[in-house]
Amino acid sequence: MRVLSILLVSVGALSCADPVRDDAIAALGPETSTPGPTHRAGQPCALCHDGSTAPEFAIGGTVFATQGSLDPAVGATVELDDLQGNPICSTLTNSVGNFFLHASSCNLTTPFKPRVILGDLEADMSSRVGRDRSCASCHKGIAPTGKSVEGVYLNVGGM
Repeated sequence: MRVLSILLVSVGALSCADPVRDDAIAALGPETSTPGPTHRAGQPCALCHDGSTAPEFAIGGTVFATQGSLDPAVGATVELDDLQGNPICSTLTNSVGNFFLHASSCNLTTPFKPRVILGDLEADMSSRVGRDRSCASCHKGIAPTGKSVEGVYLNVGGM
């Protein structure tokens, strides 16, 4: 019986959740809509979509229409290119500006460079992405801080 108790405690310890990840998810605040493709716009998608509790994303993020606005860029193409400029995979933003690619449908290797296209507008990321699959891990909110850069946006309707 003692061996069984030790075994159960050991197995339980191996299956514990990641407290750092759990704290980061809790810091996002409560859900304000039904979980799905349009929830949590502007928040770091791959924090939850890491394959442990939700489908794994190769990448996920939100594109806004204009600088300083939370209006979505609907129907924008998000293209992921290798460092030579060759397309790896692409997807479209939805009604809240969210985009994502499931890991099973995009063999994304790092480093890569994202590009966002909507009509005649195009925004290329000036640096490469080498680690995080959540755009909002670096692009936080509509205004940059000392630890982040501005949200991803296009200047829809003007410059």
